[in-house]
Amino acid sequence: MSEMARSLGVTRAAVSKWEKADTADISAVNIAKAAMLLGCSTDELILGKKTSGALRVDLLMKAMAVVDEAFKQLPVDEKARAVAKAYGMLVRGHEVDADFITDDVIQSRATGLTE
Repeated sequence: MSEMARSLGVTRAAVSKWEKADTADISAVNIAKAAMLLGCSTDELILGKKTSGALRVDLLMKAMAVVDEAFKQLPVDEKARAVAKAYGMLVRGHEVDADFITDDVIQSRATGLTE
């Protein structure tokens, strides 16, 4: 409990409340971080059961990190498309790196210019 509190930057009392299903004051960010720390989806954490098609927070965070590393100045809409593409690849078991994302964004821009 204290490790979770420290990792999330909250008090042990807050984590204790959440463990007792008193979750009225938990933020979406802390739900996502807690799910990542526990190695489960946000759906599993909130609903208490495994669901199919649940968001994999760990893979989403990895996709976001790769895109952020490759494109600090990329417009938000292009960054969102790149994250979605990277997340989809990661969910299917493929590795994604900055070179892959760069090629995909360049291709997307070229396609957008010709349409």
